[in-house]
Amino acid sequence: MSEARRPFFPYIDGLRAVSIVAVVLFHMSPGLLPGGFAGVDVFFAVSGFVVSGSLHHYQITRFRELAAFFYARRFRRIVPALLLVLLTASLASTLFTPYAYLSSYTHKAGAAAFFGYSNIVLARGVDYFSPLGEFNPFTHTWSLAVEEQFYLIFPPMLFLLRKKLARWALWLLGGLCAASFAYGFIEPSLSINLGFYSSLARFWEIGAGVLLYMGLARFGLFEGGHRVENAVATYLGLALVGLALAFSTKTAFPVPEAALPIAGALFVMIGLHGRKPTSHAARLLGSRPMLWLGAISYSLYLWHWPVFVLFRWTVGFHTPALKLAALALAFALASFSYYAVERPLRRAPFLQPARRAIPIALACVVLAYLLANPILASNSALSFSVVRLNRQDWDPGLKIDAADAQGCRIARTEAALGRATVTTVLRAGCDKPAAPQTLFVIGDSHSAAFGGMFDAFALRTGVPVIRYESPGCALLQAAPPLDVCREPIAAMVDAVAARVKPGDVVFLPGLRVPRFRHQWLDEDLDTAAYFAGAAAAHDATLAEAVAHLDRLARPGVRVVLELPKPIFKIPLFRCSDWFNKDNPSCASGAELTRAHLESYRAPMLRFAEELRAKRPDLALWDPFPLLCPGETCSMWRGDKPLFFDGDHVSAYANRLLYDDFAQEMRRRGLGLQREAGAGP
Repeated sequence: MSEARRPFFPYIDGLRAVSIVAVVLFHMSPGLLPGGFAGVDVFFAVSGFVVSGSLHHYQITRFRELAAFFYARRFRRIVPALLLVLLTASLASTLFTPYAYLSSYTHKAGAAAFFGYSNIVLARGVDYFSPLGEFNPFTHTWSLAVEEQFYLIFPPMLFLLRKKLARWALWLLGGLCAASFAYGFIEPSLSINLGFYSSLARFWEIGAGVLLYMGLARFGLFEGGHRVENAVATYLGLALVGLALAFSTKTAFPVPEAALPIAGALFVMIGLHGRKPTSHAARLLGSRPMLWLGAISYSLYLWHWPVFVLFRWTVGFHTPALKLAALALAFALASFSYYAVERPLRRAPFLQPARRAIPIALACVVLAYLLANPILASNSALSFSVVRLNRQDWDPGLKIDAADAQGCRIARTEAALGRATVTTVLRAGCDKPAAPQTLFVIGDSHSAAFGGMFDAFALRTGVPVIRYESPGCALLQAAPPLDVCREPIAAMVDAVAARVKPGDVVFLPGLRVPRFRHQWLDEDLDTAAYFAGAAAAHDATLAEAVAHLDRLARPGVRVVLELPKPIFKIPLFRCSDWFNKDNPSCASGAELTRAHLESYRAPMLRFAEELRAKRPDLALWDPFPLLCPGETCSMWRGDKPLFFDGDHVSAYANRLLYDDFAQEMRRRGLGLQREAGAGP
């Protein structure tokens, strides 16, 4: 079926222009337009309206023909530019992104984006407004996934709306939109917890656009210019959109606050659809710059986010000059994408028949995924990053999977304990008997960073290592634990206290001084507030720590406390390559004086001595001297990294610390029969 030329409504592209400008400004700097993310909601309403209108002029009576025609149009509109961006972002992220916490969802989200369910993947662990979202080049594809999931039900819904049952179908659609809006309130309390990304909680936004178009259809408002603009509706709509973009809060989306931009978009469409524009606002929406922005809005939405993310990973995205450079590159790529890919393929004669467009589009999606997936999964082959190329020296969580000379290997199991994770590491695959004692570990992410050291200890000594870890929740700090940490800390202590037996050792690693910076920041944190809080709550914190020790230090059980390691101000994994060494996050350098760091950790050393005065059987293990043997502490040892980020040790440091740690365990009666070889 050939397509008739549809009426052109300039204000639609004007609304798209407003939306994309808002989204881009928010992504450049949230302070420029705090509610700019609500531009996506305007897109949703416009999309429902336009997609409904795009099929209005076609008299299609059979559902199969309607579905084929609809999906052919959608594939021509969406797929070409999307695949180009996904393939480019996949390659760029592999070349310039080290594998780390900040990139841990890149592969999953990128792979899911090819098939329209990245919103579900992101909902499992990536807050849209968090660093995990800001450093993922595929985070923005969540909105496309929501639309694509809506398209699964749109053809049958539209088919009903075009039949004699249209009146009842409108009521049904209205009921579904109301249910979707209500679900947005309920969803956060459910176990699936899709929250911000949920297509079920966003259905009403696209559905509202569909309802509006079908409502206008009953009055025959399709051709432009035969009525005068309703300026009251236009200005009211733009005012609501403006309020949403300026004042929306992320905690109230998608309900109830998404109602503001959705209502605004609907009022603008009521005021202008099928009408002759008379107001200044309407003429502005239809001006040439706005029409151009609206035309390239899809390509610009696709390109701007991975460009911004790539700048964060490389030269930085902190200064006005860098942001403007990223914006210029995004516009250049979007213009190329629109004029060379999006528009030509949308109009290409050979893609007009649905029987050709649909299978070709689906085949291209599958082929692009098959090309991108191994690129995203690559750890070294295609990367410029030394962190990926030399993962054996960098990745502190790199597991020992090879067997030793006697055929012994490591076997692991994982289980959940509330917010904590329990990892059991055993020696297996050989005739050597397991040791009768057990090493229990209770810690935060710094316990996981010693993973290579623990694996090697279990493999060499036969001592089972059972690790209880809750990120951000170290046991026995000089400052009171965070409220969110009290439950997992109590659960971990209770679990170990119930299992520990004479001869076992309980090791307590963790970060016990405040970070200078998080790995995604280039500004110092307020460490003075930490120390002030620690001093104010000293007595209560000491009493709580002693109570935990009383539960763990049973007769015949030794508790070993890790003393603070050196920490630094830069995330080394983001500052180790030619393409990121000038990033503003790396400006503080990879060295600090020993005197400064000793002074910084002194309050925790005093706290540890107070604990020993209360519990003389408490042992202390200090990795600081091995990691900083001179007057200057460095994050490097030759060309080898001692740290992965600003405070977690590297895989190389695991090997460096192994002998000293194993000797400390032997002093506590654990692993007395030392195996041959040195270090992991």
